[in-house]
Amino acid sequence: MNIIRTDLRRSNARRAMIAAVCVWAWVSVPVTADQTAYWRTTPPGGASPSAPGSGWTSTGGGNFTLTLAPGASLWIGLENFQNDNEQKSVNLRMNQVTGDPANPDSTRWLEPREIVGVRTGQPNISGHAAISSNIFTASPPFRRLFMVFEPCPEWEYVRFENISSVPRSFRLFLQADSECSEKRRAASVGLPSDWLEIESGSYGIGPELLVPQRITQIEIYPEHVPMDLVSAPPVFVAPAETGNWAADPSFLTPFGDPKPEGGYRFFSDGDGLLPEHPYDLQIKMDGMADAQYSVFAFNAETGQWRSFLFDLRELPWREDFDLYTDGNGCIGQGDWIGWDDDPAFDAPVTGEQARSGANSVKVDNNADLVRPFEGADSGFWTFEAWQYIPSDFTSAGGGQFAGSYFNLLNTYTGTIGSNWSVQIQADSNDGMLKVFHGDGTNTIGVPYEVDRWVKIQVDIDLENDWTQVYYDDSLVTEYSWTSGVLGEGGGAPEIAAVDLFAQGSSPVFYDDLVLMPVQTHCAADLAEPFGSLDFSDVVAFLVAFGALEPSADLAEPFGQWDFSDVAAYLAAFGEGCP
Repeated sequence: MNIIRTDLRRSNARRAMIAAVCVWAWVSVPVTADQTAYWRTTPPGGASPSAPGSGWTSTGGGNFTLTLAPGASLWIGLENFQNDNEQKSVNLRMNQVTGDPANPDSTRWLEPREIVGVRTGQPNISGHAAISSNIFTASPPFRRLFMVFEPCPEWEYVRFENISSVPRSFRLFLQADSECSEKRRAASVGLPSDWLEIESGSYGIGPELLVPQRITQIEIYPEHVPMDLVSAPPVFVAPAETGNWAADPSFLTPFGDPKPEGGYRFFSDGDGLLPEHPYDLQIKMDGMADAQYSVFAFNAETGQWRSFLFDLRELPWREDFDLYTDGNGCIGQGDWIGWDDDPAFDAPVTGEQARSGANSVKVDNNADLVRPFEGADSGFWTFEAWQYIPSDFTSAGGGQFAGSYFNLLNTYTGTIGSNWSVQIQADSNDGMLKVFHGDGTNTIGVPYEVDRWVKIQVDIDLENDWTQVYYDDSLVTEYSWTSGVLGEGGGAPEIAAVDLFAQGSSPVFYDDLVLMPVQTHCAADLAEPFGSLDFSDVVAFLVAFGALEPSADLAEPFGQWDFSDVAAYLAAFGEGCP
């Protein structure tokens, strides 16, 4: 990451935007699969474009001319007979030569109305699509349509309609490329929003890159969570002196690698980002954001692309609720969400009780509060949560499952598809804390403590698929992590989320939640080459300390980065590695 310095962090608050005039531009993309294009002006009726007598006409290299009456339709078919068990992305470019090139609105009468994938003998597949909302006014004008099908169809078509009130004659050039690829693992959940800031090129440049820089193109692709290209595209902000930046959705990197989750290209018609510019380029991912992104930057001076992988997985993780305002809900702060992303399941921050600092979280009534994680998918981990149960605690309902719950999940996808590895139930009906342990609905119970803070600790060995549950520093039970709380199996070797669920019960308070890896290597060894200590490890710590990252928060009081953390690291460095 030497060409430009980056600062990646979570933010739920919108920042002031720098206004910029945007135009659309074209960047050629390598064709990743042979894609034959056909057209017709009558419904296809399921006939394959290459079938004899199907009524489809080959575009003959992508160029044809016709006239469409008002309300009439044009079908474009694409065929390459790829694997139908995977996911397909299609990039269709249409050079629509008609109308007034100086007036983009005069060429916006041809609109996509239907996008369908076809597999022989099976139901049709509805495609998801994103289309450039403007026409580039250079000659010839064009539009780009991106389609994603899952699974990959044998062939697909899109129907365009003349939405104007007069007949339209035009010449259409078509260029299409597609890619069928293995479906990517979906992350357990996206996060509300991310800001990616790319600082001026004068910072963070390694000695080998001390050459003129002019960053004129940026591309960004999520690694796991599909980007919403239609209703929540990323927001791009750049200073005026860098030029007007165009935006276009994309499914291929500059090196031709497919990105089925989609992404966006941003590119300038001006000088771009120069080393002397004092401002940042900013990209905000709206909707459900990912925890990891591939980002590409183009240096117009050297004509070279550089690629970067940005990791937003903030582990170790600590939560003491002291950064939030007493009385406010947790949802929308610190990446907390409601179950199924429902804001009705919020829980308030409160000063009524606190183990440390001023606040805790009050889980009662409808509260079902979830904090997803990304990155705890190997190795050894400890999860700690301090719980306060008042003496007047009352469980809602009755029967075996009455009470308030502390849960850890190995898979979180909401109501459908989630998998629980830890389920601890506080039930006032018998005064017991009941721990499910992978044996159906059977539990191991211990009397819960009241009117004092008690630690719940879960040790998780993802390498050997084992977990141990402690209450008040005493081991309660141990069992397979992926077998789940009921022993039904099917779990993932991952720590996906914590869930605080009241189920209508009276308040239970939580404070000082921590998810941390168990150190299996020298604590001061932070940089490659691992296994030895040198100045690069010190630099890695100082970078983390300057960015206020949890990995540099080594000494109490936790949540504050001060000289005590520096002293703790230097002491570890001085002790050396075995």
